[in-house]
Amino acid sequence: MKLPEYEYKGLMAEAWDVLRGDTSNWADRHFYLEIIQKYGQPVLDVGCGTGRLLLDYAQQGVDIDGVDNSPEMLAICKCKADELSLKPK
Repeated sequence: MKLPEYEYKGLMAEAWDVLRGDTSNWADRHFYLEIIQKYGQPVLDVGCGTGRLLLDYAQQGVDIDGVDNSPEMLAICKCKADELSLKPK
């Protein structure tokens, strides 16, 4: 059986958010938000995973979309976005 061509799948994708814990004060969150405020929108979150930054910024009104090579991580991100009534692409 051929394995998928992406790393974050199965249990790793499902447990990603749980293993990270509270990320609200991670330095990159504030760093990228400052860049967005300085250089403007729209924003593309490359490697958005389950939407840690994408969904946070979208809730703040940032025009943001995301890409990731893991369809499983993107599916989790979409479910979370739906729960928050957000519509990133």
